[in-house]
Amino acid sequence: MRSLLLTVALGLGSFGVLCLTPQESAAFPRPFHRGFVTAYYYPRVYYAPPVYYPPPVYYYPVPAYRPPVVYYAPQYYAAPYAPSYSTAPAATTVSVGAYDDYFEGRTVSVQPGTTVRFVNYGRHVHTATADDGSWDSGDLAPGQASSVTLSRPGTYYYHCQHHAGMSGTIVVGPGGSGSTGY
Repeated sequence: MRSLLLTVALGLGSFGVLCLTPQESAAFPRPFHRGFVTAYYYPRVYYAPPVYYPPPVYYYPVPAYRPPVVYYAPQYYAAPYAPSYSTAPAATTVSVGAYDDYFEGRTVSVQPGTTVRFVNYGRHVHTATADDGSWDSGDLAPGQASSVTLSRPGTYYYHCQHHAGMSGTIVVGPGGSGSTGY
């Protein structure tokens, strides 16, 4: 009985070793002969192409930004009591920004008596100087401001003394006549 068990165990063990041992054709290329030439056959191996999965795409609705709609109720006036419209100046102070190498708004149109405020938003020192020398803001460090009130109609040209080409225009009144002063 013992010898039978031993024989079966050895048989199964050697069968397992033979199954796990690579065969010559799988481990090495098989040679074949054609006359004087010995060639080797390499088995073809096919690889599956890589599968590309694109990232998921999420669609969100785009918000529509619109100005609010304002409805005004009509107002009816009798002919003799109709309101009279005046042309009062809308703003009494206008700001002009001095950035590095340019003024914000090269041409500004204002009404007579308006104060023009020059604010330095740049990183360097700037000035706002009238071309005819009638007013000068002096050196404005970053963040500083200076104001000038223009009461006479006309066209005022100004520039920065520190930066060539940095200039602007202020038109006082309906179109300006070319006169300067304040």
